[in-house]
Amino acid sequence: MKDDQFSPEDDTPAMIEARREFRAIRKEAGLNIDPETAEVDWIWAQTLDPYGLGPKLPPECDQVGREYFARSPGSDIWVSFDDLPDETSGGPCGKSIGGQRSTAEANTNGACDLKSASTL
Repeated sequence: MKDDQFSPEDDTPAMIEARREFRAIRKEAGLNIDPETAEVDWIWAQTLDPYGLGPKLPPECDQVGREYFARSPGSDIWVSFDDLPDETSGGPCGKSIGGQRSTAEANTNGACDLKSASTL
């Protein structure tokens, strides 16, 4: 995604609608991703805004982490793992997409911690 595609400071109604449309396109593309053949990649990105669409996050929400994306072979639409349906991603625990396995371990609260077992 180009850094200049959306300006975080530009929160006009048109830009809000453009961000909604951008996410809707990715969610729709996510419905067509086959976990067995998907291409997977990752980038360092804001964990609360993996596409970098804005609006600008307050300092207390500024957190960068490894964000995973998948796409169908030949597609130019990368979809955040967060936007994949449970049927594609295997749910919040035990994802296996495009041959890239993530394992889930229950922490003391019973929640899932995803740890990548791939060597991207």
